Amino acid sequence: MERDSVVGQIVARRSGRTVEELEPGTDLAEDLGLDDVAVIGMLADLKAAGYHVQDGVDLGSLTTVQAVLDAVSLAP
Repeated sequence: MERDSVVGQIVARRSGRTVEELEPGTDLAEDLGLDDVAVIGMLADLKAAGYHVQDGVDLGSLTTVQAVLDAVSLAP
């Protein structure tokens, strides 16, 4: 799925990892060392790539790669 690929590439780039190293359950803070500022930057990258963060998503809930996947969709 294209969304998974784009999210994976952005998370990998922000964390200095490869896409192959990422799993849906990979923790953004503990496993990848991403803080809130990095997650906000990642969301900005996703927005620039044409994705939208669903309404009501709390930054604190974006703790894993899967949570980010679940929170974004292609912008209308």
